[in-house]
Amino acid sequence: MSLNRIKYNFHPSQLFTKSMLVGLILVSLFIGGCDEEVSVFEQKVASPIVSSFTPSTGAVGTDLTINGDFLTDVDTVKIGGVLAQIKSRVSKNQLVVNVLPECKSGVVSVHNSTGWIASSESFTMEYIIPTLASFSSTAKVNDVMEIRGTKMYGVFKVYLRQNDGVDVEAKILNRREDELFVEVPYFMGANAKVVLTYLTQSSSQNVISADDFSLTKPTPLVTNKPVEGQVKTTVELAGENLSVIDKVMVGEFQAQIVSRDSQAISFIVPGQFEGSTFHALKLIYYGDQEIAVNTKFRVIRKVEKVYFWEDRTIQCQVDDATDAFFNPKIGYAYSPCEYEANRNDIYFYVVWSGSSSLIQLNNPNNSSSQAKNFKCEGEDLPFEKLPNVVKFRILSATDSTQLALKNKVINKEIVEITDETWAGVPKCASNTPRFFPSATEPQANQFVVGDVLMFQRFDAGEPFETGFIYITNLTIPDFTEDADEGKKAVITFNCYFQK
Repeated sequence: MSLNRIKYNFHPSQLFTKSMLVGLILVSLFIGGCDEEVSVFEQKVASPIVSSFTPSTGAVGTDLTINGDFLTDVDTVKIGGVLAQIKSRVSKNQLVVNVLPECKSGVVSVHNSTGWIASSESFTMEYIIPTLASFSSTAKVNDVMEIRGTKMYGVFKVYLRQNDGVDVEAKILNRREDELFVEVPYFMGANAKVVLTYLTQSSSQNVISADDFSLTKPTPLVTNKPVEGQVKTTVELAGENLSVIDKVMVGEFQAQIVSRDSQAISFIVPGQFEGSTFHALKLIYYGDQEIAVNTKFRVIRKVEKVYFWEDRTIQCQVDDATDAFFNPKIGYAYSPCEYEANRNDIYFYVVWSGSSSLIQLNNPNNSSSQAKNFKCEGEDLPFEKLPNVVKFRILSATDSTQLALKNKVINKEIVEITDETWAGVPKCASNTPRFFPSATEPQANQFVVGDVLMFQRFDAGEPFETGFIYITNLTIPDFTEDADEGKKAVITFNCYFQK
């Protein structure tokens, strides 16, 4: 049970008796009603204090420890006016950040919802010069290329320089002190120099290889010719050298590539088509080269009596979340900055509790303290419950009726959702099914990959809308050392919803 938060105007120097405090609590209970937390006084966020930091100098990759007070709610740190990476919130008195290549010499600034606070001392950036020892001599487009050397943390960008002097950027996938892994981009010629770019206080500098990198350009081949596909479902192509494919086009629309390797590529048929029509299915590679897979690929759009959304993803309350609040009527996850305009259409979202170490789906009307964990441009969302009352049920594999319904969802056999669809299944009752359970309740409403959850929107205690979520993937970060890592949880699912 919780009390709605009520602010009382009093000075901390005033003393109250036990009877006065009891009276205030009783008034709060009378006025506020119940939800799921207990609090009498609204807690204000204090401005952070930076008293010191160590070390005072360092290069890219250095862990900078900031000491002070009220550092728990810090969401952004800058060094020399450039963003650094928050690595660990040790306590309210200590914060650890990692120095990124773009950081510059200057003051250390921290930010929370009250604003920015800067250190009195400056951090001095030490610029390190990487060396290039060796690299993969040849690779295909989109392959992973290994580059070895020293001081690789100092590398800001990696380019392949063509014979005409034009640089093509290679995406850095991972880095260690003595090696980098990059994704090989397409470029026009056959050979290129490897260029490592590093930063100084005022400019960028390059380390350029003496030897050439050779780009092999095998021709992709498709061995199957699918004749049709339903919108918003996955189609797979088989063949050879398919990892070089950059785009899949169905008519004028680009399809989302789900997976891609040398022997197979799968994509989702775009949903913009109206009715069942024929379109050219083609693959784009090496910039503008094409493979015509089927000039008369039939796009099927059935007369739908149900909403169906495949391969949808929602994120937990990580600060840069873009897909957070799910609307099953349009298959879209609103960002925190879209929250206010769409709050009436939110059916569920993912939350993380560091205190109890659990990740769970959330009923929007369950608690007033959940939406505020998300941020729009650094600002907390409102402390409020949302209008929709949505509850969940994990369909049981030991109950024959629930198992039959579960299999229909998994096999995409749901064509309409009515009360008859879930006849024999108890109505939903859980506010917060978990995909990482608490340590104290390891089996409390826990679901895993492969489970199907029924969810229902309620009015006056009775369900009037029903949907199903088939869990296809769960990303559960390691938060054993840093509790805030739990905010990076992600859930991927297919969704049916009543039309």
